[in-house]
Amino acid sequence: MRYDNDVNAKRRAIRGQVVNFVRAHLLTPRRAATYGLVAAVGTGALLLAAGHDNGAAATPTGAAAAAVTQALTHRTDNLTADRAAAASTTTAKSAKAKTEAILNTEPVAGLDKTQMKNAALIVKAGQDLGISERGQIVAVSTAMQESNLYNRASYVVPESLKYTHQGTGSDYDSVGLFQQRYTTGWGTVKSIMNPSESAKSFYRALQHVDGWQQMPITVAAQTVQGSAFPDAYAKHQGNATAVVKTVNATAKH
Repeated sequence: MRYDNDVNAKRRAIRGQVVNFVRAHLLTPRRAATYGLVAAVGTGALLLAAGHDNGAAATPTGAAAAAVTQALTHRTDNLTADRAAAASTTTAKSAKAKTEAILNTEPVAGLDKTQMKNAALIVKAGQDLGISERGQIVAVSTAMQESNLYNRASYVVPESLKYTHQGTGSDYDSVGLFQQRYTTGWGTVKSIMNPSESAKSFYRALQHVDGWQQMPITVAAQTVQGSAFPDAYAKHQGNATAVVKTVNATAKH
């Protein structure tokens, strides 16, 4: 009789530990299911059975509760990791979809699809660097004047012909959307022929121009480029503004 009373007391103690844990941590049916209540109950049942079959070897009440807690904690950790991975995947997919939408913005201001995509790459590079819309307009105006928004290689720079390009030029060793020169510190030929990288190089140079935000668009562009035709960028400001605003509007959807 005393043996039975001891076993029953231990069973009640274990059951109490499980019930208290469930009440404290699994307040709703949905949360209980999420955190694996079935596993908890199953663990408790096994422990109870062990206590009933062999009172002498029964697991102490504290150890039983710890086992239940460990089972739930393990389940919670797995769910947390799964959710973090799912959130990361969702974020990556969302960013990819946004980039694709930007690069497929419908052409405006008389541009063709190739020109519009190059303009979008310039705008996206500015977004990545935190450049204001005005700075993006400076950049697109510059590329409109320098290359008509075509990524040009040059026979003067044979290496440039190895990379994706849309036509050629022969103005010294100038290549790419901004007609940058690797011989004057604009980067490697490979980086200049990459629209995104060449745009970022332009933006970084623009950021080093004191007060560029208050300058007329053409003056800011000229200060970076050092062109022989300092006023040539001004005529592109209207079209560049329309292009940049269209791309940014696409990015917001």
